[in-house]
Amino acid sequence: MAQIHLRPELVTATGEAAGIMMDDQYVGSMTLLYREQDMLYGSVQLDEEFVNQREKAQIDRFIHRYVQHMIDALGVPECLVTVTYSDYDHVISTDDVVEVELDETVEDEDMEDVYLHFELVRDELDVLIYDIYEESGRRNSRLGSATIDVSTEEMTAFVEFLNPRDEELREKIAYHLIDMLEEAFDFQTLTVTMQYDEEVIDEYHFDIDDQADTEYSPAIYAESERKDTLHS
Repeated sequence: MAQIHLRPELVTATGEAAGIMMDDQYVGSMTLLYREQDMLYGSVQLDEEFVNQREKAQIDRFIHRYVQHMIDALGVPECLVTVTYSDYDHVISTDDVVEVELDETVEDEDMEDVYLHFELVRDELDVLIYDIYEESGRRNSRLGSATIDVSTEEMTAFVEFLNPRDEELREKIAYHLIDMLEEAFDFQTLTVTMQYDEEVIDEYHFDIDDQADTEYSPAIYAESERKDTLHS
């Protein structure tokens, strides 16, 4: 039987991100957002290339035990953790998945129209979960998912990439998130943390008060080392 454990990558007062390790090999990631005595939401992504069906079942049991421990420790009455194995495999919830589509057009290096497609897969109280797709011509590839905590005026978003592409596209994703959220919520700041292959690759901080003189978007600060060599 494989040895499974979590390797913490990022921990905040309201959330955590960890790599899922099987026999000391990275096979996926887990991101959780929570508020004590209230709710726990998140996502788990498993790499189908390195995890077969039997191993996946073992990891599922491990994650379920971990999530149940978090539910008990936080005293939360509500929990939703989405598990992805290539395409969506199952959702730890009895609710139906909500699907709403949002599009934004960008241009790639070849001047070909590229669409950033955001699909809302969960809208539960103060947490939103989006799938992020890149559409270009006949291609339609899933880049990752975004889990957004909108419970306070200091919002946070975790973007977990399957394919981080390049810095320019990631920045457009961050700008699209701020534009989208500004239309629906009143808040002061938004911190967007982007992760790929168990490492934080970008972090953006938007301050609404600093955008008064900016036409295109709010003030943005890149707070982590960029690793553009990761894109394919």
